[in-house]
Amino acid sequence: MDPAGLISGTPNAPGSTTLTYRVTDTTSNSTPKNLTITIGVPDEASSASGARVIAITGDPQAPPTITPLTLPNGTVNVAYPTIQLEATGGIPPYTWSVAPALPNGLFLNVLGPGIISGTPLNASTGSTTYTVGVMDSSVPAGQSSKLTRTLTINAALTIDAGSPTGPPLPAGTVGQPYHTRLSASGATGTGTYTWSIGGNLTPASGLQPLSAIGVLSGTPTIPGSFTRTYRVQSEDGAVVTKSLTLNINAMLSIDTDNITVPLPPGHEAQPYGPVAVTASGGIPPYSWSVTPPLPASLALNSLTGEMTGTLDAGSVGTTTHMFTVQDSASQSIKKSVHLTVNP
Repeated sequence: MDPAGLISGTPNAPGSTTLTYRVTDTTSNSTPKNLTITIGVPDEASSASGARVIAITGDPQAPPTITPLTLPNGTVNVAYPTIQLEATGGIPPYTWSVAPALPNGLFLNVLGPGIISGTPLNASTGSTTYTVGVMDSSVPAGQSSKLTRTLTINAALTIDAGSPTGPPLPAGTVGQPYHTRLSASGATGTGTYTWSIGGNLTPASGLQPLSAIGVLSGTPTIPGSFTRTYRVQSEDGAVVTKSLTLNINAMLSIDTDNITVPLPPGHEAQPYGPVAVTASGGIPPYSWSVTPPLPASLALNSLTGEMTGTLDAGSVGTTTHMFTVQDSASQSIKKSVHLTVNP
């Protein structure tokens, strides 16, 4: 072998020889390595030309070693961080493999630099263990090593409230404290989300700005429908927005009174109704009650506010009754209403 590292000559017999080769630089630093020269048996074509099959292999006691690595969890529709696989030892170039196949949308560059990249397209059912393998270019059979790592692909980030599948935001009522918390799912999991509203708007008139953890709170001051673009971001960088509407109802009120919407008079010993006391505002449905009790044989439907029955003989006159209505948010109000029974 000449000083430039060139091995030449004509072998005269098949076989393998292992020698220690050393390279020295200009500063006298040197590195030895065992290499095996294998002389193969020539076929007929190579015999005619005098050629010999020669293979140089590395030290079979030093297979390549995969540099420790981490496979971070991914999220559907979010670009996966590029992972560079590296190895030392053996004889480059290396060939890479992974089993089982990477999640749909992720790819491994098997030749040369082992790079994992792509965008996951489907969520995994829990954590999956992958075996990463590397093989060097030793001849006749490459040396190899393996390393196992786990990987989870989280579902796509979604805002759980609102159409098409989520429930609407709970309605509020003017003058009544409001409090609810938005929820999201997918990506890096509960507790890792940051919320905001486009344009830095408040959720509705009178409410506080949306908190970073998704809480809507305050006391509404104006009824109406307030549509905002809600934005949530997970720790792994996934972002999703959704248009949600918050309905604020007017204050709960009983519309029936003694002047503008009075109860119609009845007649003794005659059927009465159905006649209903009515309410508006708040959050329907309502429930009704009355004190003191209505005249005998006259009943109040607690769900509709309707009164039906037959007014007893001797019930002529005007009585005052306190009607109470309660909405589905447990807000309630009362109002006195007169009931007149004529002969």
